[in-house]
Amino acid sequence: MRKLKFIAMDVDGTLVDQDKKIRPFTKETLLKAQEAGYTLILASGRPENGLQSYRKELEMDRYGGLLVAYNGSKVIQVPGDKVLYNQALTHEETLKVLNHVKNFDVTVMIDNGSKMFTENLDGVNVVKEAKNNSLELIRVDDLKANLDGDLNKILTSGKPEYLRSVFDELYAPFRNELNCMFTAPFYVEFTAQNVDKGFALKHVLTSLGYEHHHLIAFGDAENDLSMIRYAGIGVAMGNAVEPLKAIADHVTLSNLEDGIAHALLNFLPAFN
Repeated sequence: MRKLKFIAMDVDGTLVDQDKKIRPFTKETLLKAQEAGYTLILASGRPENGLQSYRKELEMDRYGGLLVAYNGSKVIQVPGDKVLYNQALTHEETLKVLNHVKNFDVTVMIDNGSKMFTENLDGVNVVKEAKNNSLELIRVDDLKANLDGDLNKILTSGKPEYLRSVFDELYAPFRNELNCMFTAPFYVEFTAQNVDKGFALKHVLTSLGYEHHHLIAFGDAENDLSMIRYAGIGVAMGNAVEPLKAIADHVTLSNLEDGIAHALLNFLPAFN
């Protein structure tokens, strides 16, 4: 029998509902799991700031846990906020991406941890993205003039059909240099090469003395594929995209039906 220790969860579409809230039964189950000795991992495309409210609600500073932010570009240990892994884009890579994406009908967003910058306040989901991540939204004339240190990711947003049609062109110049992925139908993100949730979890858990069979992971989107593949038990939400369901070990109920809680009660009976 697998000896599970860690419970990793994507946030949007997985841990939270359509109102970005953790459902009561899911919260209760996750608190009980921690009391029984399991460690929570929040693994999201969100910046670190966008995970703090859930970290607090789930009492992760009391029990200990990990925050995997920016799709695996940065991993923080809680409590203490020790950075265990950080793989940002270089300044040169950032400039190349920013110059390239100007050729497409997308809105570009970057953040420095507390502020989010964009040249287009009317872009798809720009205001919502800033609000969900507790970032101050600032419009600027030129993103390149507002770079403050290396970035963990560059976020582009647009209409889903358009993004699908141009994705190969968006990614083409960087296929051997960077990672580029859909994190929602309307979001495509650029991160450093080899950066994804699965790679980050493997790196950090191995450094802590654990392996993939100590992990159960939950996700719903394409950026969760690497995490679900890596986990000893990879669980797709009922609302997950088909490619994720196809490679998952198990498909649970949707995020609106407490899918995480029901799967944990199945795989961790009585949390023994």
